[in-house]
Amino acid sequence: MNKIYTSYYGNRKIDPDKYYLVQISNSKPSYYKVDADVKFLHPDWRIVSDHKAGRITDADYKYEYLEQLYSNEKLILNTLVHIKNVAKKDVVLLCYEKPGDFCHRHILTEWFNDVATKNRNYKDIRIEGEL
Repeated sequence: MNKIYTSYYGNRKIDPDKYYLVQISNSKPSYYKVDADVKFLHPDWRIVSDHKAGRITDADYKYEYLEQLYSNEKLILNTLVHIKNVAKKDVVLLCYEKPGDFCHRHILTEWFNDVATKNRNYKDIRIEGEL
């Protein structure tokens, strides 16, 4: 059974023939080909720019991104299940930040796994973490 992971565009271990690649960032490198772009998983551009400019903290960013996730909860759950089912190979959710750096994909992973385990319809699906 295929799994869902997260990673970053610079990860050279990612073979596009082996993985179903999903963009969850507001942009991607122009040379990078993805299989899907899930726009409602992109963090709102305002929180990204405010965070980069130092106008909001990591905690503020997390709070605002979690609000975005909760407001799209059913859509996110159903979409990730659908992608996992149609991919026929392991799925990788991609953005820019390296492992260990503050990133919305870590917030998404924690949120998704928490929400999915509390819902009997989604308890068997999870984001495994970094690839």
